[in-house]
Amino acid sequence: LAECISKGYIGMGQLLDLHFLGMDLTKTPAWTPVTIISDPKTYLPLLIFPILVIITNLFSMKMASWLKPGYKEQKEAKEREKKNPARAGQTPNDQAEMTTKMMTWMMPVLMLFTTFTLPAAMGLYWVVGGIMSILTQLLTYFMFTKPYELKKLEMEQKKADAFKKDHSDDDNKKSGKKNKKRK
Repeated sequence: LAECISKGYIGMGQLLDLHFLGMDLTKTPAWTPVTIISDPKTYLPLLIFPILVIITNLFSMKMASWLKPGYKEQKEAKEREKKNPARAGQTPNDQAEMTTKMMTWMMPVLMLFTTFTLPAAMGLYWVVGGIMSILTQLLTYFMFTKPYELKKLEMEQKKADAFKKDHSDDDNKKSGKKNKKRK
């Protein structure tokens, strides 16, 4: 390595380049207007990281609740409970759901605070992590959750059809016995 540097094949500045799309990732994003105005070429582009951190992580956390199995049924049950006072209190309060709801809002606030106190590279790390989380959730939903829910609906339909057949057979038998008695 020393030989490559001494011959000029590699410059010292090329070994660890912390610039990304023209932004210096070693700088800490600033939120104070005085700092931004003092060097707008450096600090203004860095504001994109805190914004993207909030957007990707909020979307990722909301998506996690939208794509979980049984989300539609839970939502419908809560809507029925709101419309019908007799159902009030029948939907159990899930402790995990309450914790998730709190985390949905607290984690992005914590990340926002940290993004403004650490170098911009940390913000880039969280943006990439948020995007990967979104892709993972979509992949999991379309490969596992959606086929599971479709199979579940198919089984419920088969069960309902079988139940209808049993009742129609029983009705036919009863009506057949009544017809025999009439003759």
